[in-house]
Amino acid sequence: MAAQPPSREDLRRRVLGWRAAEATEQQVRRAEGPLAPGESLAWAEELCALNPEAFGPPDAIREREVAEARRAWDKLRARLGWKPGTKTAA
Repeated sequence: MAAQPPSREDLRRRVLGWRAAEATEQQVRRAEGPLAPGESLAWAEELCALNPEAFGPPDAIREREVAEARRAWDKLRARLGWKPGTKTAA
């Protein structure tokens, strides 16, 4: 026997509870004020530790791909007559 999906009212109460918890958390954070520099650094390091691939040094293949993409965009901009620092063609 499969479990019954939650009713619309149950879902509504859950969402309202999540929103209330979120609002309470925001109020608590505002009351605490900004983080000290050391705390900020600790939180940033913890965040980076969650996904080392995103925050670690890029590998050689990725660096090559980025360099090739930059060269291709530079070539296209030169062909279209775009000057560095402008958003439109000259």
